[in-house]
Amino acid sequence: LATLITAVALPYALVRAANMIDGTWTLAIERADLAGIELARTLLESQAGHRPVVLIGFSMGARTVYSCLKELARQQEIWEEQQEELELEKA
Repeated sequence: LATLITAVALPYALVRAANMIDGTWTLAIERADLAGIELARTLLESQAGHRPVVLIGFSMGARTVYSCLKELARQQEIWEEQQEELELEKA
């Protein structure tokens, strides 16, 4: 009976520990992605001018920078589509 309990308890404990770590990691990734989107919006709406910006990040900061660049690329595509629509309306 003790062997059966040990055989069930050890995998159960490992799965619980993995879920706890995975949950924390997932939360950190989601927050880094949201921070990157907010950073992109801040850069686009900045009143400080259009000077070059260098984005440097390590670990979750790198994830934030990556998310920011993805959002900037998405906003660029939206802008280009709007420009094409304006050109078609003029013609």
